[in-house]
Amino acid sequence: MGRRGARNRRLAATLAHLQPCASSELPGADVVDELFADFFRDGSAPGVAFGVVVDGELVHSGGIGTLRVGEDATPGADSIFRIASMSKSFVAATVLLLRDDGVLQLDDPVERWVPELAGLPLATADSPPPTLRHLLSMNGGYPEDDPWADRLESLPDDEYTALIGEPKTQARPAGVAYEYSNLGFTLLGRVIQNAAGCASAPAMLDYISERIMKPLGMTDTAWSDDHLDKARLAAGYHLVDDDWIPQPIQKPGAFSALGGVYSSVADLAVWVGGFIDAWPPRDEPDNHPLSRASRREMQKIHSTMPLDLGADGPELHGYCLGLTSEETFSSGRIIGHSGGYPGFGSRMAWHPESKVGVIGLANGRYGGPYGTVPLAVKAVAAEVMEANMVVPLTIEAHASVAEIRATIDAALMAGDFAQLEHVLSLNVDMDEELSRRGAFNSHCRAPLLQLQVLSTRCIQVSYCEIEHLSER
Repeated sequence: MGRRGARNRRLAATLAHLQPCASSELPGADVVDELFADFFRDGSAPGVAFGVVVDGELVHSGGIGTLRVGEDATPGADSIFRIASMSKSFVAATVLLLRDDGVLQLDDPVERWVPELAGLPLATADSPPPTLRHLLSMNGGYPEDDPWADRLESLPDDEYTALIGEPKTQARPAGVAYEYSNLGFTLLGRVIQNAAGCASAPAMLDYISERIMKPLGMTDTAWSDDHLDKARLAAGYHLVDDDWIPQPIQKPGAFSALGGVYSSVADLAVWVGGFIDAWPPRDEPDNHPLSRASRREMQKIHSTMPLDLGADGPELHGYCLGLTSEETFSSGRIIGHSGGYPGFGSRMAWHPESKVGVIGLANGRYGGPYGTVPLAVKAVAAEVMEANMVVPLTIEAHASVAEIRATIDAALMAGDFAQLEHVLSLNVDMDEELSRRGAFNSHCRAPLLQLQVLSTRCIQVSYCEIEHLSER
């Protein structure tokens, strides 16, 4: 009890000195602060840094605890943590860059780029060879391998080559169902290495940095801590008998593609902002190294997970390309990724509709703010949309439809669909004569006039539905 009591007193003292760098104009900032304070009280990590992104800008950030136990080093937006499996989004983005460059295709068999896999037995005689798309979407048939893979980051190239050349137990044929595989993403690292002509795994990691991180100005994002500011660097810990035990840091190697990146809240705000900015599709220039179309493709579900029942009802979860997706009726769709590593835990998530994202980085072993981050996203998204701080992501009518809207409205209210003959395709009159459509419409006009619903933007009733209404 003595140790536990002392630890609780330290927690209380730390929370009393929480000084988030907040924007008073951000609705929901106080809720975010309290959510992360609750996370810290749970004792999952000695320190946590967090930030809120709105429409591509880091508008609120804070930190609690310490980067290094025993030191007065409060985390902040520029503090550097290992982000573990959040790194997978950088690997996936690089594969799509190579696809966009015409070097490879997502439906290429992995063995085309990793010849050591050729001829290895598959799950069944009728199993297809896994493709790059299968690995990107956690659908390659390999069994879940946490945390075995996390301890192999520094594996040299020659040992990795020997490892992947051995027959592997597979959970199921490729393309059948989702199953999280770190090995699959290390194979994608080898794909990048061979497709880009890199001589080694460290050279492959440098290639990802040159193609993705440096063009975005993410100067605190790297695969090694060799050149990072040690004063801003978090050490990783594991809680043993109420004592935080430092965890060893592995150097880059053949397994780094599964989760070896270091980064900060400030840098990840740029990364998250790039995904938010992928919507809506538009004509304006794009200065991101990965095209908007490919960033949207990364956020599309490619492997569905079993339907879940949450506090707000059914939840649809899926794996995209190096990203995850969750959707509920109440909050809509939230995209991102979490990370867990010896000494670290993290999560980033964003709500495309409101353009709100939240990042949380912690230095406890597999002790990230996994539930905290999506709760913070939902809280801020609701406030931001209520305050009309952003233009929400909506589906707009095509310009050609908007131009003839007045003509359609006039024909609907007159009950004379002949006025529309010049803008309708040939099948419309053949499917149901325009005169009959007008007759059906006349039965509905009076209640529509009373309701003042005079716009095709509001009247989303099909002609078939109008016919059914008239029969009632």
